[in-house]
Amino acid sequence: MHDGKVIEPGPKILYANAAFAAITGYQAVDVLGQNCRFLQGVDTDPAVRATLSAAVQEGRAFEGEILNYRKDGTAFWNELLITPVRDVAGRLIRFIGIQRDITESEKRFRQTAAQLAKVLDSSLDAICAFDREGRFTQVSAACLPLWGYHAAELLNTPYIDKVLPDDQPKTREFAAEVTLQMSSQVGQGTVFTLLTPLEPFNYPQILSGEESLTGCR
Repeated sequence: MHDGKVIEPGPKILYANAAFAAITGYQAVDVLGQNCRFLQGVDTDPAVRATLSAAVQEGRAFEGEILNYRKDGTAFWNELLITPVRDVAGRLIRFIGIQRDITESEKRFRQTAAQLAKVLDSSLDAICAFDREGRFTQVSAACLPLWGYHAAELLNTPYIDKVLPDDQPKTREFAAEVTLQMSSQVGQGTVFTLLTPLEPFNYPQILSGEESLTGCR
């Protein structure tokens, strides 16, 4: 539990449970009165830091994954949820932080992603992977001459943008397994028809550790 101060140095820890100690190696007596930023380190993503900081400064909730460091210096992946608490007048009085060590899950995810990348690059078929918002996350080498784009131009961009407007409604109606014939467009502007089977794919998600609770004011 953290206090509700959003000015520097930011919210201070008021309470930390036993799970926090088990995950981080810090006992409550070590961290009371400190800001949780001490858990961040050299390889913590600056973009995630900025997003987290902005949420706290604006009194908003935050949910995401961040690389943190234990007392012994080892890194761990932290699935972090921060929720603001307000009084009856709407004033911010506390932040509740819940964290979960997902290091093993993250390792498995990265291993699976690497294996999938090898499969994609060795396939003669054009294979793409998308996130839940329909953005390219991986593309096989065979996709590039078909689409006329470099991989960097596709990754993290919406698949729907590469489909002609008249065919976009079909792609928005994903079932568990569908096959669509749609008109798409390569980088040079040439239109072609693409027969596309679409299937959901889930990476293994195995969580480890207990939930940690902290609170600030």
